[in-house]
This record gives sequence, structure tokens and C-alpha cells, in this order.
Amino acid sequence: QLRQSQKMESLGVLAGGIAHDFNNILGAIIGSTELAIGKVDPESRVHRNLERVLTGANRAKELVRQILAFSRQQSSEAQATDLGAVAEEAMTLARASIPTTIELVRDIEPNCPPVFADGTQLHQIIMNLCTNAYHAIGKGSGTITVGVHSEEFGEDCAEAGVPKPGRYVHLSVTDTGCGMDEETKSKIFDPFFTTKGVGEGTGLGLSVVHGIVTKSGGAISVDSEPGKGTTFHIYLPVCEEARTEQDEDDETVSTGNGRVMLVDDETDLLATAGEILEELGYQVAAFSSSREALEAFCAAPDGYDVVVSDQTMPEMTGSEMYEKMADVRPDVRFIVATGFSDTLDPAGARKMGLAGFIPKPYRPRDLAKTVAHVLGQQG
Repeated sequence: QLRQSQKMESLGVLAGGIAHDFNNILGAIIGSTELAIGKVDPESRVHRNLERVLTGANRAKELVRQILAFSRQQSSEAQATDLGAVAEEAMTLARASIPTTIELVRDIEPNCPPVFADGTQLHQIIMNLCTNAYHAIGKGSGTITVGVHSEEFGEDCAEAGVPKPGRYVHLSVTDTGCGMDEETKSKIFDPFFTTKGVGEGTGLGLSVVHGIVTKSGGAISVDSEPGKGTTFHIYLPVCEEARTEQDEDDETVSTGNGRVMLVDDETDLLATAGEILEELGYQVAAFSSSREALEAFCAAPDGYDVVVSDQTMPEMTGSEMYEKMADVRPDVRFIVATGFSDTLDPAGARKMGLAGFIPKPYRPRDLAKTVAHVLGQQG
């Protein structure tokens, strides 16, 4: 357990060190891809390929965030999530790592109500359970079935293992593998317990899965017999009257106007962000040096309506630059963007008096909506 703790601590240090650079790379990929995808025929092969690039980049972004969350350097983010869509995507990715001798079957009810949970954690749970199922089947042929269905429980909810009556979304992962005996079943949710050999990895670990599910107000159980396969059941409460990420994606981003100073030492991301804002009607002055940006601002403090800056930069941090700008113009509207910082988070940004905070890598709509909100052009 001590070695495991030290390993997680080392992972946290490593994650913090690479997250800033990796998020900047992803930011340029996501932003440029979204700019390009809006300029090609939606029915074309190019559009489909760009959508795949975007899906992969967004998943990479979420995985970085998840690593930071597990290493306690960033909190997980629960929100209204379409579990069926998450399951579809997880199965598509799982297909690449599971032999074709094993059939993957989707049993996903369309239009299931959303659940209030962290989408990346749900994705990792499904991937973890599918990987466990694959190992249970082994080198032979078999079937893994992933089901997502909505169910409602009354006073008999205890029989299904759910904590209280209400509407739930039921996620099930069933395999035709070797199954488990009663002793193994009684231990699978214990910390550090694994049936895998050295070098096979442990994924999230079922104890972590159990913790995520119960923290979300749900329940997890397992049915299994030796030689008859295994089914994991996860019940998550429905998130009533909630908006999902897809609802937000369907919103249109309005055009704007104003003079924006952009500051980022990553030139690719700087160019992408500048193009995003210029296409929406903003006038953009871009700087890859925080020192040069500060000099330009001090020379004409009323020449900019808002400043959008990276936090971690070589010459001075975004927050340091804000303080110097505020000395010259106390009412400067300043938005900070950061992929990883142990010194600045949304609460810290508000306390400093910053007008906005954007987690990196950001999508074009996130940047556009934040700038419009700060300038009072969007509610």
C-alpha cells in the first residue's frame, strides 16, 4: 500500500508537470479542427475525419483532467451526462484493444435521461469493466454486452440494491468468461485487490469504481458464478430537468465586437485563439511575450476592452501581469486561461478580481462565450 501511495504521488507530480504543455497542444488541435470543420461539407469524408480528430482530442483533454483529478490536483466535475452516449464512445474505443474473437454487443436504450456524474469517470468505468470482462474471457471466443436502460423503483428499491426510490439509469456489463466464486466476489471491491497478474495492470480498480458510483448517489453490484460469466450492475439516479453537454453544443455562439489583447507563449494556440475571435468580429492584438504585452498595454491602457492571457508563461505569469495592468488601469477586464496551476483556480481568480477563468484546453465556444459574457454581450 505504501508503494501504491508513492506511485500515485509520483504520478501527481508528473501529471502536473506535463499537463500545461499537453493542454496547449490539445488546445491548438481542438480549436483548429473546430474552425476547419465549420468550413467543409457536413456530408463529406473530410468532415467525418475531422469529427474523429475532434472526438479523440476531446477525449485526450478529459483524460488529462481525470489524471489530475485522481492525483488530487484538480477536482472532478459532475454534470448532466448522457450515459448512453458515453457507453457508445467507450465501446468504440474498447473495440481497438479487445480481440475480434470477442464480440462486443450494444444494448443501449435510445434517449435515456441524463445522470449527474463526471462523464470521464463514467467512460473510465465502462472501459475498466470491459477490460476486466476481456481478461475473464481470456484468449478464446466470447461475448461482452454493455446495456444502458432507464428503470424506476418504488419501495422495493432495496431488492435491486439502489439506495432510495426513484428513477435510475441502469448500466450493465456482462461477459461469458470464467466467472467468480463467492470468496472472490466478496473481495472485489476491497482496495488493492486484483485477480490480474504482474504487468497486466489494474485500471481504476473496482474499489475506486465503487467509490465513484456511491458518491454519485448510485449503487453497484455483481452477479457471477464459476463457468457462467459475470454481470456488473450500476444504477445511477436520473438528473431531473438538466442540460447535457450536447444541449450546450447545440447553442449558437453569437458574434461580438471589441478590442481583445491575447497573450500566450504557445504561438500555435495564440494563432488559433486569434482566428476564433476574429471570425466572430473582434479586433485582436496577439502577443507571445507577457513582457511585450504589458508594455503595449501600459502604452495604451484604454486601447483594449479585455485581456485574455495564459497563466503559466516564462517572463511573468498571467496573474502577475494582471496586477501590473491593474496598477495602470484598475478596471481592466482580465480573463486567465490555464491548464494546470497549483497557485490559481477559479475561486482564486475571483478573489484576485479577475473577470473570467477558462480551463485549458478550451473549445472555441468556451472562449467566445467567456469573452462575450465579460464584455456584457451575452447573458
